[in-house]
Amino acid sequence: MMTKTSSSSSDQPQAKSSQEAGAQAQMEENSSTTESLLSSSKPGKAPSLWKGAIIILFIVVLIGMTSAAYSNFFHTDEDLETTTAYVENFQDTVSKPNEMIAKLIPHNDKLFIDDVDKITDLSIRLKRNIIQSSSLTEQTFPLLASLAVKDLMLSHRAPLDLVCVLDHSGSMQGEKMELVKNTFKYLLHFLNEFDRLSIVIFDDQVSTIVPLINTNDANKKRILSAISTVHDRGGTNINLGVQRALEILKERKEMNVVTSIFLLSDGLDNRHGAQYRIKDTLANSGLQDSIVIHTFGFGRDHDPQLMTDIADITDGSFYFIKKLDNIDEAFVESLGALQSSVAKSVQITVRPEQSEVLQGVKLVKAYGDATMWAQNGQSYITKTTYLMHGRQKDYVLELKIPTISKKLEYGKTQVKVASVEALINLPDNSQLIKKADLIITLLNEEEEFRYNEEDDREVMKNYFRVKGALLMDEARQMSDEGGYEVAKKILQDFKEGVENSFLKEERFIKDMIKDLENAIKYVEPEEYEKYGRHNLIGNQRAQIRQQSNLDLSTSVHLTNTHLAKNNFVLAAKKDEELRKRIPNQLR
Repeated sequence: MMTKTSSSSSDQPQAKSSQEAGAQAQMEENSSTTESLLSSSKPGKAPSLWKGAIIILFIVVLIGMTSAAYSNFFHTDEDLETTTAYVENFQDTVSKPNEMIAKLIPHNDKLFIDDVDKITDLSIRLKRNIIQSSSLTEQTFPLLASLAVKDLMLSHRAPLDLVCVLDHSGSMQGEKMELVKNTFKYLLHFLNEFDRLSIVIFDDQVSTIVPLINTNDANKKRILSAISTVHDRGGTNINLGVQRALEILKERKEMNVVTSIFLLSDGLDNRHGAQYRIKDTLANSGLQDSIVIHTFGFGRDHDPQLMTDIADITDGSFYFIKKLDNIDEAFVESLGALQSSVAKSVQITVRPEQSEVLQGVKLVKAYGDATMWAQNGQSYITKTTYLMHGRQKDYVLELKIPTISKKLEYGKTQVKVASVEALINLPDNSQLIKKADLIITLLNEEEEFRYNEEDDREVMKNYFRVKGALLMDEARQMSDEGGYEVAKKILQDFKEGVENSFLKEERFIKDMIKDLENAIKYVEPEEYEKYGRHNLIGNQRAQIRQQSNLDLSTSVHLTNTHLAKNNFVLAAKKDEELRKRIPNQLR
């Protein structure tokens, strides 16, 4: 396994990073390959008649076999396992030409360890870089650790292996079931013949109604036909559906570059603690560090907390689908995020640092929910399943500076007080380790503070973000107990503080104020019972984890989802343009 380590310090200017442009050369090479294949398919040396006859006979037999296999495409539960085996065998045969086409299209703009090193930047900073020491009082400051990835323009989007886990229990009856069925029309619109899709349905039992097959035009029709036969019935056991999805992914002989599970449900599981069972199932599968589960909640009565908790396990996103209009944006955002990943997984470790000058430096808090952080001694550790290009992940903690009574050199005492390390696991199984140090300047207690230093704007923006998220959660808890007026006051007081801050003219802060105004509306009793609680849970999670949410004004700032969406759409268009140049007999 190849491992590379690079380091930086917060008191030094950051080196400019750039990526060598190779997309054009790759396009020319693939264009040449396509031209060669096109020319080889032109009339020239004709095969002998007996060879042609054998080929035609083989095709006729194959068509007959496959027609029989598909003639009862998943009509009953009893036929499911048998039919699945036939379909898988059929697809293994017909997908070979697609594999030939795939070689012509550079879906994955391959990034090597040096490339990722150039486009990623790890930093750590404090609210203030110059701190006046105190012999009487410990001082606590917000700390920000950030991992930024430059935006890349994909020449083509990577092919996807996607398993949709669909709840068809009795609680999904009526409008919710129809909404779920209609979502597949939107989803299939975003998938091409190089992607593969499987559909698992569950109630208190589980069935695979579509095996992992290429989403070419013919299969899309069959997929929609299979979905149309799904009806609501029985109880709900979400873990069964996720377990089957993981089995399908583990049984793959070959795998596409990007893999994900979409869970479509109302989250009304009959047994308490579904998220814990799913977490155990993922751990037992061995896929927990390479699979992203995105959850889509349907219906006013869905359980947003459970759906959020399930998404949290793999750092996926949760989307509340109120109506069909939300579907396309949710799919493009989630697929765009998957396609924009430059790493399989990332582990961030933040540590306090001791020195001769300062002993007793501590990290006293890491902002996030219980599943986001783990502690190892004095260090805080967090993980994310994928790392998107064009995006910055920001982690907010609090650092305590101890009292100090010794004399320091006037205006010149620099001390390392914290460090951050990112362990980035790349798709080729190599590892990139990046490090950065936080170095501050300490002044004597009696030394005149002559520095006109403004609080770090990035640190304070993110501090407001996480504090706002915590207060949204507090307001939700108060509203659950009927304390709507108290909840409203909590949010209003914080909004006023943000409005009066030195950041009030920044676009992010203006959008945050809009989100707080909406949150205040959500804790009105009637609105809270309708959609307010759902929105508060989703918005609080999106803010604390910097994830996409269809209801947030700040969502575009949190995730740069517009870049992911633009890249996804643009790469799909380029795939389509190149595909037109491929011979019909290979499509």
